[in-house]
Amino acid sequence: MEGVPTGQKGEEAKPCDHFRCITGAGMGGVLALLLGCLKLTVSQSMSEYWKLSSLILQKEWYGAAPPLFDIRKLEMVMDQIVRKYYPKGLPLKDLTRETKVFVYGVRKGEGVVCIRTYQSPDEEVSDITTIPQAAAAISAARGLFAEVVLPAANGSNILFLDKGYPLGLIDPTELAVREVEKLFPDEPIHAIISIGAGDIEVDDIHDLLLLAYPPPFLPTFSMFQRRRVPEDEMSRAKEWLRDPKKIYDTIRNQHKRSFRSIRLGPYRRLQIEPVKDVGPNDFLSVKEVSEKTENYLHGIQRHMTQSLLFGGALTVLHWAAWTGDGATLDLLSLTTRDLDNKDEEQRTPISYAAENGHEGRRY
Repeated sequence: MEGVPTGQKGEEAKPCDHFRCITGAGMGGVLALLLGCLKLTVSQSMSEYWKLSSLILQKEWYGAAPPLFDIRKLEMVMDQIVRKYYPKGLPLKDLTRETKVFVYGVRKGEGVVCIRTYQSPDEEVSDITTIPQAAAAISAARGLFAEVVLPAANGSNILFLDKGYPLGLIDPTELAVREVEKLFPDEPIHAIISIGAGDIEVDDIHDLLLLAYPPPFLPTFSMFQRRRVPEDEMSRAKEWLRDPKKIYDTIRNQHKRSFRSIRLGPYRRLQIEPVKDVGPNDFLSVKEVSEKTENYLHGIQRHMTQSLLFGGALTVLHWAAWTGDGATLDLLSLTTRDLDNKDEEQRTPISYAAENGHEGRRY
């Protein structure tokens, strides 16, 4: 957002002023609430997120069994953040809010629940749901947070818990596309910018899975007990997390027809490489993550132009070819097969692929 002009010199642009929809799942959904509902800048959201992640960690005693974080603290800290910027409080649903904000949580039984900040006939949760309550519900995941109950629109209750973590609801892009199609049925999607939490080191997968398997005996002695992850789950996690494209392909293949019916603009997935030994509770590892992110952004800076973000699917084909991103190429090929077209620099996607060592990929 640094390159986006604002009305005043030195003022930071707000995503809510430039994107019609902001969405997310899990902690990505919490950030969506900060950026979209509270209308914070990226810098403000980063500051509040650091505060949130540092205060919700369970610190009562060593060797505690999962969950790793305290869901009550999350709700309490979120309420403090809301009142910091809006002393009189801020409702989740606001019909005057221009940016459409919707976030996703996972029903404990099965299925995904969309929590919206606007009126919709598809809304499942009650209108009395608050921003802190929504943040807690979408964060509930095995090993990380305890389950959360929200009142439903029909008078019953909805129990939230993503039992599939860390292979649960990772990227809600496909769900978001369907929601946008309902909101703006006659308009093209000009750009989708998807920001991931970062890839996971293969050596760290076992530790993540351990969060789902508390010690079998007295929790007081949990630090001395060896927890085991079932071999089949370990193998499945390694396969999926080692190759994020598998997750994306699964999402895409479930609703090919939906994607074909929408005039998609550029799709950009920003995902940094793994940062070793940095897990969900390593809120102090800001330096390591920041350095990895900076290196990632520098690597794409010369290709990150306004035409890339808003110039149409063809422009992104050049980007995807340069990075060798097969998932993006596959998706965009549903809308165009014209791989011989040239960009502003009179280069084809194939030339970018060759420059970066991806000339062997089939387009």
